[in-house]
Amino acid sequence: MKGATAAILLTTCVLGSVTLAQAPQQPPKPGPEHKWMGCFVGHWTGEADVKASPFGPAGKFTYTEDIEWFPGGFFLLMHWEAKGPRGETKGLTVMGYNAEEKVYTLHYFDSRGQTGSSKGTVQGDTWTVTGESKSGGKLVKGRYIAKGICQPSFSFKIEDSTEGGPWVTIMEGKATKTK
Repeated sequence: MKGATAAILLTTCVLGSVTLAQAPQQPPKPGPEHKWMGCFVGHWTGEADVKASPFGPAGKFTYTEDIEWFPGGFFLLMHWEAKGPRGETKGLTVMGYNAEEKVYTLHYFDSRGQTGSSKGTVQGDTWTVTGESKSGGKLVKGRYIAKGICQPSFSFKIEDSTEGGPWVTIMEGKATKTK
């Protein structure tokens, strides 16, 4: 009986010391790359001129976007509505940061049943987002370039390249943060 009690006491002490040695893990905290995304938080309006392309006719394009933090501070939720030559669309984009690849990630879903992913990088005051998709069985690469980001307003353009062809500007405009 004394041997069993000693074994139980020894096991309890060993397990107890292992448990104490493993301090409770603190939840991860957002890093500077996550905090940088905060410059997008707020209500935005934008307008652009759409160029005629194989994807649609020329015309005016307007949008509004409400951007907020997802709890935890690692992701942004971007609720947007757009109106252009192809009609109206509503959507949701989730933006985060991939520390392994050192790129921002964006995943979008819209009211037309389209979804996609893209990656963004920052260099100075220029924000570049790239992605690719299939359209009519052809590979289309897209590029969104915004200059003057993290300011109350910035200019942007969207370019496409089909099947490795030259980059063609399909839209140019300006976005403004409103109070």
